[in-house]
Amino acid sequence: GPAATRRSVCDVEGSRVGLVAMRLVLALSSDLVTLLAFEIALRMAGYQPWRATPMVVGMPRMSDPDPELGWVSRPGVYRYQHSKREIQVTIQADGSRGPPVRPGERGEIWFTGGSFIQGWGLDDANTLPSLIAARFPEHAVRNLAVPGYGTLQSELLYRRLTESQEGGPRLVVYGYVSFHEMRNTAAPAWLRRLRVIADENEWIELPYARWDPKNGLRSFPPRGYVKWPLSEHSALIALVQGRASALHGRSSAGEQRAVTLRLLERWQQRVERDGGEFLVMVLAVPDPELRTTLAGFDARGLTHLTCPRAPFPKPGTLLPDMHPNELANRGWAECLAGWLTTRAARLAYD
Repeated sequence: GPAATRRSVCDVEGSRVGLVAMRLVLALSSDLVTLLAFEIALRMAGYQPWRATPMVVGMPRMSDPDPELGWVSRPGVYRYQHSKREIQVTIQADGSRGPPVRPGERGEIWFTGGSFIQGWGLDDANTLPSLIAARFPEHAVRNLAVPGYGTLQSELLYRRLTESQEGGPRLVVYGYVSFHEMRNTAAPAWLRRLRVIADENEWIELPYARWDPKNGLRSFPPRGYVKWPLSEHSALIALVQGRASALHGRSSAGEQRAVTLRLLERWQQRVERDGGEFLVMVLAVPDPELRTTLAGFDARGLTHLTCPRAPFPKPGTLLPDMHPNELANRGWAECLAGWLTTRAARLAYD
């Protein structure tokens, strides 16, 4: 009868649903087995899940997020163990490192750049800016370098500071390191490195620039490295995460160099309009690249200083984390002091 017919139809429909569900389960199981096999194979090949690796275990947080610059130095007095010794890092309210800046009779000298100039891993008194301040007390010396900064962030910080005060410094010293070029374009490798060493600071982002003949030099707001869910548990997810990041925002070495040169040229022009002098101090460039780098500086009319007699990065001048130690900073200070003395007239010594 009709009831039996309905039961038969329901039985058929139920069988179809059950068959579809079984096929779905089998398909998912097969996919899971395949993914598990990939995971095992990757682990055997040496690939690992995402893992944060702080540069210094137990180091206090010394930076805060900034919507324009990515991050800025956090005021305070910090004491912690670095390279098996205790150091002190003092950050003033204006973001400068070291003791309060004494008024200078003959203008200010600003040091800008990343961790090499800032004095990463060194006590306040042993950084390049502090050594110059002790040698030239007639100048007010400010260490405005910020660990992790490249050219663009340093230039933006200079603009912010000069727009908030009357008058600029007599001299701006920018500590140039070749890997700043990848920072200026937010290269995927640098974004990943930032996240690896500061994984707890998920806000770590940085502004970046691009250049091409049609559009010229363009700057963009900060962006960071996107970490996928479960990447800390799966080598496969971590691998795909890295490959996806590498596809986004890639820039060639040529573009990185072009961006950096134009940023430096723009910055020097701005400093000169403000009545100061701009110096690119070359701290670390691989020997095969040095001639090309200096030729690029000359082509853009950049004032630059190279210290061939400075010991860095020779043996005995590196901290365990590959940053310059006290000996390296003393060598740079001797080199810069010589330049400052010979250029005394331009620094208003008369």
